[in-house]
Amino acid sequence: GIQSLSGLVVFTPENKCGKAYLPGKDRHPYRSIYRLIWIYFAQVLGEIGGCFLHAASMAKEGKGFVFIGGSGAGNSTLARLTNHGEVLSDEAPVISEYGEEPRVFPSPYHQMDIEHSFGKPLIVSGVPIESICFIVRDEDTFIETVSKKDAVAMIMARSIIFFPYVTSNARAKIFDLFH
Repeated sequence: GIQSLSGLVVFTPENKCGKAYLPGKDRHPYRSIYRLIWIYFAQVLGEIGGCFLHAASMAKEGKGFVFIGGSGAGNSTLARLTNHGEVLSDEAPVISEYGEEPRVFPSPYHQMDIEHSFGKPLIVSGVPIESICFIVRDEDTFIETVSKKDAVAMIMARSIIFFPYVTSNARAKIFDLFH
């Protein structure tokens, strides 16, 4: 753990869990250190072949669903409105292999805390990914299948948080995860 500027960062390498605690609701004075800590965690995740995605995620019946889209597309709203599901992250879920399967985990960032986690405790062990959905704001409602090749390209180009800042070794492992 690291304590600085009345904040606290805790990371446990053995189980690859971490969380940043910053005082008060106004994080503006801590933006620089907050960003550095987030980049550090992105590198640690990258070294094991995991990453943060700019997405929302939920679990339903032991399966994970990830909603990727630009700001305002409705990712978080869609995750919150699902019946009988549990929101894992409203902003930046962690995607990583756990054993032999890719899983989605709650994020330590922009995540509702236990008291505000939509009324349910967080799922800290993650769940196997059933589906990754790309959300596009449109007047019509439709579902369109995307090829795996196009999906990987879309994820790599715009959805992995801090991807350009991690080492080339970490980027290769992240690519392997999605490939």
